[in-house]
Amino acid sequence: MGRRIGYTKTRVSRAETGAQPIRDVAVLRQLADVLGVPPSMFGLADQSPTVPKVSVNL
Repeated sequence: MGRRIGYTKTRVSRAETGAQPIRDVAVLRQLADVLGVPPSMFGLADQSPTVPKVSVNL
């Protein structure tokens, strides 16, 4: 699992024990994908927010 998200075994272990939590949203999304769970399991929205495109005619 660590290899799939770019972390060493030691870093994954520290995250699992809470010694060094993962706070990077992109990594948390990858982790959810690797584990096959919804991002909400990690406190994230299930869908990435989309920013509406605004067209301005001057």
